[in-house]
Amino acid sequence: MSTLDNLKKQLGNDYNLYKKRHGRAIKYLQKKGLEITTQNVKSRERAFNLRKYDFGDITLWADEYFKSRTAELETILKKSSILFYNSRDEIVKLSKANAVDFFEAFNNKWYKKRFFKDWHLSQRSVGKDVIDELFGRYNLQNEKPITKKILKYTDIYDETVNYILKKQNLVTIPYILGKIPSNPHYRRFSKEISSKILAHLYLDRSISDGIPDNYAQLYPDARLMHRHFVIHYGPTNSGKTHKAIRALKNSGSGIYLAPLRLLAYEIYERLNLEEVPCSLLTGEERIEVPFSNHISGTIEMLDTTAIFDVAVIDEAQMLSDSDRGAAWTKAILGVCANEVHICCSPDAVNACKQLIQMCNDTFECEQTQRLVPLIPDTEPIELPRGLQRGDALIVFSRKNVHSVALMLKKYGYKTSIIYSGLPYEVRHNEAQRFAEGETDIIVSTDAIGMGLNLPIKRVIFLETTKFNGKRRVPLSSSQIRQIAGRAGRAGLYDTGLYTANSAEDKEFIDNSITMPDTQITEVGAPFSERLMSINVPLSTILEKWSQMPEKPPFKKGDITFKLELCRYLEKMTEDKEVIYDLITIPFDEGSIELNRSWKALSEYVISDTKPEYNVVTADIDTQSRLDKLETAFKRYDLLYYFYYKFWRDKEILAKITDTKSYLTQEMIKLVEKQALEPKKCKNCGKVLSWNYKIGICPKCFHKGKNQW
Repeated sequence: MSTLDNLKKQLGNDYNLYKKRHGRAIKYLQKKGLEITTQNVKSRERAFNLRKYDFGDITLWADEYFKSRTAELETILKKSSILFYNSRDEIVKLSKANAVDFFEAFNNKWYKKRFFKDWHLSQRSVGKDVIDELFGRYNLQNEKPITKKILKYTDIYDETVNYILKKQNLVTIPYILGKIPSNPHYRRFSKEISSKILAHLYLDRSISDGIPDNYAQLYPDARLMHRHFVIHYGPTNSGKTHKAIRALKNSGSGIYLAPLRLLAYEIYERLNLEEVPCSLLTGEERIEVPFSNHISGTIEMLDTTAIFDVAVIDEAQMLSDSDRGAAWTKAILGVCANEVHICCSPDAVNACKQLIQMCNDTFECEQTQRLVPLIPDTEPIELPRGLQRGDALIVFSRKNVHSVALMLKKYGYKTSIIYSGLPYEVRHNEAQRFAEGETDIIVSTDAIGMGLNLPIKRVIFLETTKFNGKRRVPLSSSQIRQIAGRAGRAGLYDTGLYTANSAEDKEFIDNSITMPDTQITEVGAPFSERLMSINVPLSTILEKWSQMPEKPPFKKGDITFKLELCRYLEKMTEDKEVIYDLITIPFDEGSIELNRSWKALSEYVISDTKPEYNVVTADIDTQSRLDKLETAFKRYDLLYYFYYKFWRDKEILAKITDTKSYLTQEMIKLVEKQALEPKKCKNCGKVLSWNYKIGICPKCFHKGKNQW
């Protein structure tokens, strides 16, 4: 009796319907010569479902992977301006047609013998080893560890491998190099093409060799020291930085590293007031105090060859930041200090430990607790009702800060405002007015979350989403705790309160604050400056470096903007050291005026010419609205950086400092007068409410809609 007869006997009248529903599994069991039972059919269906669930993504990913690799190879040839002969022996440029010919597919009879191999695998064996490597790359990029499941189901594994092999229509690098001489149209250029492609492969290997397995090896001076770390961790307003600064103050020499100029300036002032001479070092300003052995600066300004007794690295949870995280990684791995104090939130402790262990240094942890408990307020606050003296209102844009402050002014409230675009002195003045009771309420962005010890009784979130440079995203629980933690001050308030502007947002804030800490698992990967010795343009090095796979916990940030600046400068010079110095100058990349200023000043540097002060300041508006003054201040900050780093002109630096002081005083006057700018309709200029979602008023919107 056949296996199908057994199934008929088992199912009776239901056999035909069953066969129709499960025909694929039955055919598979027949093909393999396996017993056909309902149990085996069910098992086979589970395997099919597993393949559909687990391998659908990888087959799609593989297609995209192959396309991207084809595009890379085509780009190499196009950038090299390689010419080809046509059938009439005429030289023609690379076109889509001969690119297709150049990358023609294998015949089906070859596909089991050869397979597209990643450049890093071009000298290794083919077949399942390459497939396993491809799956490993997929797991790394997509965080879906499916290889173990594949190995449990050999037949599914084989089917998936065959699918990928059949779908791919590319060739290996060795195949390309072997094929070129056989084509009469390409023979004349085969040597040139081969050498260029091999040079590209060599670049990959050189960059790979220049990135150490352990990033701690990038900082040899720190590796010669036996450093001891003290990790201070706890919530906001728990005294972490206070303990670390006490150790810094008592040291013979030291450095404080902050995320913001505001914080660096605060510690610079504090140490000098406490009779510890301290210099200030930020991207925008340098104040050298005579006989000082201490420095307070922003973290990007760290010199990993300078030696200190004590170093303080503040707000170290920033090491996971996609843009600036590498600076904290560099500081932890590379600062040359006998004793290093790290201040961070609880979610960064494990990441800090992991980096310290890479250095074979010792560490201890000190947990801090809030002196004033942080609790949720009972109800949401609907503006402007329910506001109290000592409230801090949180929004996430300059426009909303201005609009909310102006709205409160109409209801008789006196407000202070704080956001990152304001210079430190203006923010400090606003904070002081609030602390001394001159203003009732403070309206701020998340700039309030770091530094500025303020007598805040209650933090009210008017927004729970923030623009991340691409789109608006919900605040993370860590960000919410950092901001809400500013509420409460020992000796002034018994508790710190937090709430939101709506019941929905309040529920979100409450849940986020009570949510358990999720440990940071990724840290910014610092760029290896030893790669600059490779004999190719810096933009090529940066681009290839950014594409190299990383080992956890390191993750590279987005370098798109730096690449754009780098390519701009490479049109004028090949000096990689100068280009690197210029593209690492900090400035607001979103500002058109600052971009223009950076380019003009960079051209002076490349031409080895010091610009006339009157020329580079001629178009800066210092007699206008608050937004113009803010931009003017940033431009003078950028000027200061260039004149200090490249030209060291003390006379001009003094002029810049004086002008910045003047701008600061003008901004303080405008802010105190509440000469702010409300949200306005882009078309008619009508004033909009602070939380109006679009940039045009309803009337203009409907008018435009009717015209469409």
